[in-house]
Amino acid sequence: MLRSFLKIALRNYRKQKLYHLINFTGLTIGLSCCALVVLYVQHESSYDSFHHNPEDTYRFAGKRVYGPWIPSMEIQYTQELMKHPFPGMTNMVRISRTPSKYSTVGNQKFNTNKTLILEPGSRFFNLFDFKLLQGNPESLVSAPNTAILTASLAEKYFPGQGAVGQTFKFDSLLVKVTGVIEDLPTNTHLEFEQLIVHPTYLDRSNGSSIFYSNINRNTNADLVADKIQQLNLGLNEYDSLAAIKAQPLESIHLNSKMTFELKKGGNKTQLFIFSLIALIILVISVTNYTNLSSALYSKRSNEIAMRKVLGSSKGQLSFQFMFESVLIACLCLPVVIFIIESLLPEFNNFIGIELENKFVSDPVSILLLVSIAVLTGVLGGIYPSFVLPQLKILNLFRRESKSLRGGLLMRRVMITTQFTLLIGLGAMAYFTNKQLQFMANKDLGFEAEGVIKIKQAWALQGADNIRNLKNRLMENPSISGVSQGYVPGDEDYTMNYQPEGSEVAYSDALSAGTDHDYFQVLDIEGLEGPYFSEASNEHPRSSLLVNEALVRKLGWDNPIGKRINTRPDSPEPRYHEIRGVFKDYNFFSLHQDVTPMLLFARDNREYVNQNILVKVNAVNMAAMLDYISNVWDEFVPEGPVRFELMETDIQKAYQNDAHTAKLSIILSALAIGLAVLGLVGLTAYISELKTKEVGIRKVLGAPLLSLLMIFNKEFLPSLLIATGLAGVVGYYAVSQWLGSFAYRIHVDLLTFAGAGIAVLFVTVLTVSLQSARTAAKNPVVALRHE
Repeated sequence: MLRSFLKIALRNYRKQKLYHLINFTGLTIGLSCCALVVLYVQHESSYDSFHHNPEDTYRFAGKRVYGPWIPSMEIQYTQELMKHPFPGMTNMVRISRTPSKYSTVGNQKFNTNKTLILEPGSRFFNLFDFKLLQGNPESLVSAPNTAILTASLAEKYFPGQGAVGQTFKFDSLLVKVTGVIEDLPTNTHLEFEQLIVHPTYLDRSNGSSIFYSNINRNTNADLVADKIQQLNLGLNEYDSLAAIKAQPLESIHLNSKMTFELKKGGNKTQLFIFSLIALIILVISVTNYTNLSSALYSKRSNEIAMRKVLGSSKGQLSFQFMFESVLIACLCLPVVIFIIESLLPEFNNFIGIELENKFVSDPVSILLLVSIAVLTGVLGGIYPSFVLPQLKILNLFRRESKSLRGGLLMRRVMITTQFTLLIGLGAMAYFTNKQLQFMANKDLGFEAEGVIKIKQAWALQGADNIRNLKNRLMENPSISGVSQGYVPGDEDYTMNYQPEGSEVAYSDALSAGTDHDYFQVLDIEGLEGPYFSEASNEHPRSSLLVNEALVRKLGWDNPIGKRINTRPDSPEPRYHEIRGVFKDYNFFSLHQDVTPMLLFARDNREYVNQNILVKVNAVNMAAMLDYISNVWDEFVPEGPVRFELMETDIQKAYQNDAHTAKLSIILSALAIGLAVLGLVGLTAYISELKTKEVGIRKVLGAPLLSLLMIFNKEFLPSLLIATGLAGVVGYYAVSQWLGSFAYRIHVDLLTFAGAGIAVLFVTVLTVSLQSARTAAKNPVVALRHE
């Protein structure tokens, strides 16, 4: 029986080669897009699930009274928990990260900006499953002053040698390698290249550490967090934590938006948009497939009637049509897998992660892809399988019945759905790219072009070194300015502050120490105050500069001379007099409003907070970087310089938005291509049905334009309805997405009308070109059709 069904299916495929090729191509493209996004969603939702007990593992994050949420807790909390854990807590682990330091191996020096610190005897490898390649698991972290390296770093430090037993210096600390682990998978929130076991680092009196623990399933992790927060540790209000939360390990990547995360978290909005667009592509593919399939099956009414006359049951007919539909969907799968293999490297490069093609190795993923293909085939076969076998034989021979007209109605509903998705997707792509262009062209209040950011500037100890480095750099005529301090793109804590005479304290101000040249290097405009109007750079130590946002927040008309207390929680307040107001600039991305800022600007600072900023006007940037590196080596010979272009660093803040915009363009174009493909197939089928009608009309003198209208009117009502639906739904969706930006474009409903007109143009052009072939036939040939 199955062999007979297969023969009939292949016979019909050969008979209608063009239509089935269109179906095959559309389904292949739709399934390929869907499969790529499935791989991405699987990766993003699988973070840290490879550990042996992830559902019972939690990270405890803290929030100070006037500070942001951070993924760590003050050292006093973690010390107490390590000594006296609450019931239900096991495998407790403390880790800390260090500022970027240097590793010295022989005579070579390496930047080590991905280092985590453990304490001797840590249960890190009891909690986290990272594959050990070299070393004894029993003594891996038992001794102080030891190190565990990833495989790639071990090869970098000790090429062609066994790393275990080797020694190197981490900053000034001599450490011995006790183990080598496999490079970390990309789906973990932890990010490190080496683990250093240090005897005292985690117990610094003013430090904090990241704390993990297994929590018994009978114990409520949120209640444990509340108990930790209520510990009486004798801390003042400034140092104690106002809140603590227990974060399930597997939820950290997508749900934790905290300052100073170990690794940049995932973007749920981007994940949703990618998934939605892929779903739209798949729906368009399935709609095309179902439309054309139902049309083709309706054409087989005589076949169905004859088979019923010869004794075929309704069940056999239903199975035949469903079998044919599912078969062609499943035949797409080998091509889909080939396309994924070909596109995956480019897709990985685009989204910045390494995905593997699980559709050739993972049984669950293979089953998922097959299930999607089978479901697609089932959707395409529903109409012929459950409607056509129910028709009476006489109606089938007449090829006219309410049920067959019902198939026409179903196709119109699906065409309307397809047009709605197409118009909505096109409009969303337009707004996404317009918003990105708006952000790219908006004046951020500073100038990042030509600014080189030297990181690890804390290595410059003492005001003399800072001043001498600045003078040496300024000897190069291509360098127009040198300054220091935090810049947009950096992460930093907010500062607590209290205006003089106010009972209210605030915690939303960014603060940093800098010097007078900061404003010239970044081209930030000073608006008022003696700091910007006096020629001398000598100002009192307590002088303070604030931005317009802080002035607006406090409602001051004349802020110059007013004082702000930067220790509102201390019995010994520290007041600073405002001596200047500078223009607002966006420290964070345009997703956020301008933040109130407190800048403590003073020349001859004794230390650098984070960066040295060098403004250059060089044509040969490579030569300029070499020059800066050589000057740096004069002052910090123990380690190589780390720098990056500030302009590049700023662009990282909009990387996700850029990816979303680019992908929306690509997939919108793909969706339009699929829709056109479906229209070509459906129009070709309609043209074939109307061949005799067109021949008669031509004999009676109908002009070409009226003949083309016969075909176009099949789609125009659906298109008008779709434009209205897309306008309502799309307006809401775009408004919700733009709501995540503090600075955004205006949503215009006319854009959806424009998208509808564009789709109308493409539809009329496609249908007219296809139907013109039928209209151009000789009327005698047309009347002989069938």
